[in-house]
Amino acid sequence: MGLLTVILERLVALENTDTALRTYLGRHAGTQVMRGEIRAGHGQLIEAVVLFADLRDFTWLAPRLKPSATVRLLNDYFDCLVAPIEQNGGHVLKFIGDAVLAFFPVDVAGSLEPQPLDAVAAIRQRLDALNSTRATTGEPPLRHGLCLHFGKVLYGNIGSSERLDFTIIGDAVNIAARCLQEARVLSTDYLATDAFVARFRPQHSTPIGERRLRGVTEPITLHALAAPA
Repeated sequence: MGLLTVILERLVALENTDTALRTYLGRHAGTQVMRGEIRAGHGQLIEAVVLFADLRDFTWLAPRLKPSATVRLLNDYFDCLVAPIEQNGGHVLKFIGDAVLAFFPVDVAGSLEPQPLDAVAAIRQRLDALNSTRATTGEPPLRHGLCLHFGKVLYGNIGSSERLDFTIIGDAVNIAARCLQEARVLSTDYLATDAFVARFRPQHSTPIGERRLRGVTEPITLHALAAPA
């Protein structure tokens, strides 16, 4: 009984650690850390869809809310994104204020084929449902910008010898971030780059034209993604 107790305590401790890592780092990153892949500079170059999203007018809205209401608003918004992303082959990497960075690995051994368009459709539905609930309590609707880009990223450990971050870096991440800024300028909620459209061929997209993005050498052709009929 004593030996069995020690074994069970160790299993429970490992399960609690795994749950904590998945909760704070994300499902995929948490698993990588549990496997011991925690060396600085350790990573792999993969093709992926990069998703960036953030709330509109959050800097105006936040000072008008109590801190608890601000946290609740962010939690409600993030709930609209996290489950659809993870259920369709994506991984949420981090929350940056009111923004979300996620990616969908493509053609990676052991991973299912991602469905980023299905994720976006589910995000639309959840946000619409949230806004319907907010309307019943007299709260203003939430709008956000979301951009999808397809390219190569380096996925792995970035940081110092004492503090690491499991994340993605590369031109594809920078382009997605710049496109999210363009979504604000264009007042378009859902944008995709030409690279994404060429790879995933959404049925409901409208070309907007080429845009010069800060820090990006070549102009990028953007497309507005309409909601499915």
